[in-house]
Formats: sequence, C-alpha cells, structure tokens
Amino acid sequence: MIARKIALGFAVVVIAAITIPLGMIAWVVATESGTAWLINRLQSMAGSGITIGTTAGTLRDGISARDIRLVIDNDETSIDLISFRLNLPALLQRSVEFEELSISEIEYRQGESTTAASDSGEFSLPVDIRIARGSIQRISVITPENELVADFTGFVADASGNRISLQDVTTEINEFQLQGAGEVRFESELELAVSLEWESDIGGMNYAGSGT
Repeated sequence: MIARKIALGFAVVVIAAITIPLGMIAWVVATESGTAWLINRLQSMAGSGITIGTTAGTLRDGISARDIRLVIDNDETSIDLISFRLNLPALLQRSVEFEELSISEIEYRQGESTTAASDSGEFSLPVDIRIARGSIQRISVITPENELVADFTGFVADASGNRISLQDVTTEINEFQLQGAGEVRFESELELAVSLEWESDIGGMNYAGSGT
C-alpha cells in the first residue's frame, strides 16, 4: 500500500512537471495575454531605451504593435505600426524567422552629437534572423543637415553573426525606382557593400543606370 502511494505521488509529480511547462508554453504562444506578458518581459530586459504603446495578437497567429520608440544616445527611431508572423518551429533551431513583416512608417531622427564618434566595434547576433518577406510603407531619415524620404520598400533580409544581408530590395526615392542588394559587416570597422539599379521618368525622359 505504501509503495503504491509513493508510486502514485511520483507519477503526479512527473505529470505536473511535464504539463505545467507545456501549459505555460501554450499560454504564451496561443493567447494574447501570454504573448503580451512575453513582450513586456523582453521590453524590460531591453531597458528604458525602448517603449511600446500597445500590442495585439499572438505568437501563433501573428503580432502587431503600435507606437514603438527606440532611443540610443541622442538618436531616435519611431515606428507607427509593425505587424509580423513568426515561423515558430524555427525557434527550436535558434533561428528567428519572420514569414512576413510589415511596417507602416518608420522615422529615424539623428540628434546632435555630444561625444566624439567611435568605431562601430565588433558585433555578433546571438541567433540567426531571417525576414522572408518584408515591407515598409514609408521611411524617413532626418539628420541636422538633411532629410531623406523613401516610399514603399520591399526586401528580404538575413542576419547571422556580424553580418546583415539584404536582397530583392525595391523602393522609390524622389521619383527614382531603385532595385538592389547590400551587405553590412560589423567588425573593427564597419564594412558596407551595395549594388543598385535605378530608373525614373522625369519630364517624359527615361533615366536609368546601375552601380556598386
């Protein structure tokens, strides 16, 4: 009798040890409250430099977030609305894969520099990141000297270690349609390689070219 009670108690402990973590995972992945809890935890880990207004959706079905603001030194990046859907099985292989990612408007505003510029330094991502289909409706880059605005931009992106690669980039800047690809490497010095093709119709004349 005592042995049976011990065995039953052990079985209950084992089942609880299995079902409670699975229940937590299901709660985080499939419910809005669980996904919101995870996002809040990640935001807390990132520190006060990033704020998120509101979120909706789940990891299973897709997430949207509004009023995102990132401040690093005096530079500020703001995103009006971002929506994305993850490939969940890829997470088991330490890879973050966005099946689709769309941003309504993103604005980067460069502040006045108060310290001397430093080298980019070596940098390495802890996980691989892939964006299978990305789009941004409007991009604004504002510096103290200039402002650059790009309309709809589509792209595919891969990031691994110290490398970020962009492919199938299409965008429009000042009536110029641009297509290209690029790669950024974060080493002791920042390395950037870009190839572009452009085309535009201005005053009934067609202009086109390419470069690297």
